[in-house]
Parts: sequence; structure tokens; C-alpha cells
Amino acid sequence: RFKCDWSSDVCSSDLEAALRTGTLHPQAETVAIAALVGARTPEAQRAVGSLVKDPQLNEPLRVRVLQSAALMTQPTTEFVTTLSSLVVLTDDAAYRSAVATTLGAAIGYLKETQPTEAATAMERYLIDAAQVLTPTATPGHPAVQAGVSIQMAWLAGLGNTGDAKALPLILNATE
Repeated sequence: RFKCDWSSDVCSSDLEAALRTGTLHPQAETVAIAALVGARTPEAQRAVGSLVKDPQLNEPLRVRVLQSAALMTQPTTEFVTTLSSLVVLTDDAAYRSAVATTLGAAIGYLKETQPTEAATAMERYLIDAAQVLTPTATPGHPAVQAGVSIQMAWLAGLGNTGDAKALPLILNATE
């Protein structure tokens, strides 16, 4: 059991450490993830970012944390930057698409509080999405290697942004 004082970063680091052990009961793990994602503190978002970008961490756990992070309604620019880097640097195409979906949601939420930072992140996101969704990709290009489910995840991420700039790419990819 954890008693958290969200005014300090101790709770975030304790929850992150507990999740890293991989020994939490599934219900306790779910609560720990929800607590970090819902905390709305920079420290908690750093902990979430650290978990999702750690390739040594159990991938199913990373995916569960990532999927929950799509519900962060007040993402920090640091968290969005973490996701923006991860979507490009991750070699695993399926994980990259999960990151893309969460990144889209984070950008959508970020627009409400920090529109300039969200616009910058959106521009980078559109470039990355176009590389996956471009139907005229050359052999060896990630779009050719990406399966339909991965492309669908990127489309979902674009939709999650709520940004009209994504519409031409979405329409082109769905034709």
C-alpha cells in the first residue's frame, strides 16, 4: 500500500520503483499506473515517461503504462517531448504505433494549455506520420514494412490530436 503526498516527488519515484519490480499484484499495478497517470505533476509524468521509454522494462507493462498515459489530460511539454522522441527512436514498429496513438492524445490535450508547444509537436508528428502512411513509399521504407494495424494506430493517433492539419494525411491514407 502506498500513501502518497503528491506535493513531493517521493510518491512518484516510489510508484515507479514498485512498477519496475514487476512483482505487484495485477490490481495493485493497475492502481499504481492510474495514480501516476492521474497525478498531473511533472514528477509523475517524468516517471511515466521513464517507464515507457525503458527498453529493459517488460514490454506488456510498458504498453499498459503507455495506453493509460493516453488519458493524461494535462500533459507537460516534457512528456510530449519524451513521446515525440520515442516515436522516432523506437525500433519496434508495433510499440512505435502505440506511442503514436498516445502522442496524438497528448498533443490534443496540450493544445488546451500550451498551444505554441502543441503546434510544434504537431508539426513533428505530421512528418513522422507521413513517413508511415505514405502509400508511395519505396522498398525498405517503414511504411512498406508497416502492417495495416500499425498504420491504423498512426491514423488513430492523428485523430486523437483533434487537429485539422491532420485531415489531409488521414484522407490520403484512407483512400
